Amino acid sequence: MTDKFQAIFEAFEKQTEAALTKGDATAAAALYNEHAVVVDCTESKHFYGRTEIRGMLEAFLKQGDPEPKKIGTNFFAVDENRFLADSTLETKHFMMTHKVLIQQLFQKKGVLWKCVYENISV
Repeated sequence: MTDKFQAIFEAFEKQTEAALTKGDATAAAALYNEHAVVVDCTESKHFYGRTEIRGMLEAFLKQGDPEPKKIGTNFFAVDENRFLADSTLETKHFMMTHKVLIQQLFQKKGVLWKCVYENISV
């Protein structure tokens, strides 16, 4: 089951990266559930729904490239329609290296998988 979730997660990452590379926060936000919640503990902020998540992504794009390097991701099945991805990254921003922890809950809606919850912390 972990292989299935890894493939779904990697597709999400690839689509997100493609959208952000183009500067398209709307396309990146569309990968989240319409009522998704993102909690950014690094900034003490939270975002509800695609509109607020799009705003968060637009602000992220304005900051420039943080040069993310993925250290690893672990997958945990909740049930056959939901899974948790627990990722660790290193980013460089203003000549500083930061370890970032991202937890994402994905849920299948129809035939599509969407991120319904994301927690970002250091």
